[in-house]
Amino acid sequence: MLKGRSAELAVVECLPPEVAAQDWVEAYRRAYALIEQGSAEAEGALRALAAARPDDAMVRFHLARIERGLISAVIEMAEK
Repeated sequence: MLKGRSAELAVVECLPPEVAAQDWVEAYRRAYALIEQGSAEAEGALRALAAARPDDAMVRFHLARIERGLISAVIEMAEK
């Protein structure tokens, strides 16, 4: 949720077809679905992705949130 907003705003990244077809994208979708469900299984899914894609900033971001006990797809932005 953005600072100053009272409603959630969905954020997506459009991937070119050749990237969207890669195996890691489906693994990320599964991990993200677990995050949306608040499932503790999200951590394992993200750790597997982090091992395969150590430079993936979004995987590291979500994993760091989970390590802080935040298993949620809702991200509250406190600053602009």
